[in-house]
Amino acid sequence: MSTAALADTEFALVFDHGPHPYLLLHPDERFTIAAVNRQYLSVTGRSAEELIGHGMFEAFPDNPADPHASGVADLHASLERVLRDRAQDVMGVQRYDNRPDGAESFEERYWSAVNSPIFRDDGEIAYILHHVRDVTEFVHVRDAAALDRGAQRDLNRMQAEVLLRASQQKEANRQLKAALEEVERRKLAAEAANRELDAFSYSVAHDLR
Repeated sequence: MSTAALADTEFALVFDHGPHPYLLLHPDERFTIAAVNRQYLSVTGRSAEELIGHGMFEAFPDNPADPHASGVADLHASLERVLRDRAQDVMGVQRYDNRPDGAESFEERYWSAVNSPIFRDDGEIAYILHHVRDVTEFVHVRDAAALDRGAQRDLNRMQAEVLLRASQQKEANRQLKAALEEVERRKLAAEAANRELDAFSYSVAHDLR
């Protein structure tokens, strides 16, 4: 197995089987979806065929039934900040309704999102890693917390869980980001080695002639 093939295999294992929802975006004008993992498909109810190769906001438009929808504008601004500042951008809790495959209408959904740049060895941004967490249940419990003490206890429990999971996800994001950058480095090294091998083979063939 070549180094490049090994890097591709490692990437597939790290990315696709990760415990958190991830999208990998190209840093182009459409923020084209390059890859999506199983957890992301699970929480959104979407299919890989429907997402990969499509622009982020073509695949995930605003809910047309909500005149105040700002999910597209807010996420677009965050991704632009990643490109401009060349740094991770953490979004606050964001309403961004979703329409699963086969559904006739959008579902009200709330998300907590983090967008991180993935760099090549030359310093250019190769991808943007988009990580989300569905916090819809937390938002609904929070809004109902004033109704009774039981709801307040549920809110406190969920707040503690959100904080714990946020800490765990931060570490998972760091590890995945490092793995992706290592995969990109190995790909570039393999490509350079292949070019050197081609040049050497050409030189040997020329000398033999």
